[in-house]
Amino acid sequence: MPVSRPPRLIKALPFFLLVLSTCLDLNAQESAEQRKKDVQDAQKRIQSYVDAIRPKLFVNLTEPEAKIYRSISFRVTDNDHASSAVGSIEDGQRIIEIGEGYGRQMEMMAEALLIEGAQNRPVLVPYARYVARQWSRNASFTKDPTAFAHFNIDDLDDSQIAAMAVNGIAFVLAHEVGHHVLHHYDRPMPKDPTALRQIGRASCRERV
Repeated sequence: MPVSRPPRLIKALPFFLLVLSTCLDLNAQESAEQRKKDVQDAQKRIQSYVDAIRPKLFVNLTEPEAKIYRSISFRVTDNDHASSAVGSIEDGQRIIEIGEGYGRQMEMMAEALLIEGAQNRPVLVPYARYVARQWSRNASFTKDPTAFAHFNIDDLDDSQIAAMAVNGIAFVLAHEVGHHVLHHYDRPMPKDPTALRQIGRASCRERV
C-alpha cells in the first residue's frame, strides 16, 4: 500500500461520488493520470539519489570487491510497494533493484522525524503504527506525515528530507552490494528466517 502525499499529489475521492456525474468521472481519470505522473516523478527523484550516492559510497572497495561492484546493474523501478529493495542475479547479471515506493517511504520517515523535531512530540512511531493499520485494512488511501500531524508542508525543508532519504537509501545499497560481494546471491537464498539471520550475522563477521 503506497503512502500518498495529499497536499501535493493525488486526493482520493470517495467511491460513491464517482458515479454521480460525468464530471466526477473525468476528475477521477485526471487523478489517475496525476497519480501516474507522481510515480514517474518519484522514480526519477529516487534514481537521482542513487546516482548521487554511488560515486561517494563505494570508493574504498578493494579491487576484488570493486570488480564485483562494477558488474552490478542498479535499477530504480516504478514499483510502489514500500518494501521493494532487493538484490539478485538474473540470467547471469548482478542486479540491485529499488522500487520508487521504497524511496518515498524513506522520504516519509524523514518528514515524520522533521515534524517530530518541530512539534517536540512523538510523530514517527505513531505515524508508523497508523500506516501499518492502514496496510492491514487494505485501505485505499493513507495520509502523508504532514496531514497525519496537521503540519504545514511548506514549513518542511526539502533539502533536509532529501539528505535523510539519501542516508537511508545509502544503507540499503551498501547492504545489497555486500550480499553480492560476499557471493550470497551466487547460491539459492534460504527461505527460513533463522537461516537468513545466520547469513546476516556471518556477513557482519566477514566484513569486520
